Amino acid sequence: MCSKIKIAFIPMIFLLVLNGCSFSKKVSDPEEVLYATDWILYNMKGSNISMDAFAEGAPRLKFDPNGNIMIFTGCNTINGKFSISGSYLNLDFASDSEMCPGVMQNDFINSLKDSKRYVMMKERLMLMDGSSVLMAFFPK
Repeated sequence: MCSKIKIAFIPMIFLLVLNGCSFSKKVSDPEEVLYATDWILYNMKGSNISMDAFAEGAPRLKFDPNGNIMIFTGCNTINGKFSISGSYLNLDFASDSEMCPGVMQNDFINSLKDSKRYVMMKERLMLMDGSSVLMAFFPK
């Protein structure tokens, strides 16, 4: 009886292992990871941000494979373009004259304008001006 139970469970275990392997596929290309989610700001210029500093929620970015970027500043949404060459990032957007109240939103926009590179590290997106991290984002 015991050997019949073992024989019945072996195919089940094989199917579970096989099925588990199909779900473990991870996105490893940095560009694919960049497009896969919205990126929520959590650190700017070395300091963790306070959600209280933003009127309508944390700033976020959304990149798409066609070179479009959606930027939510914490009170406004800006659409623009971006391009990538290796780890170099070029952002092209116009921030309208209607800036958000408070300093943090303006710092966010200025840091985006200063961003020249991006690095994916431990499921985090880091925007840099060269060698210094200007902003860090986690996936939504």
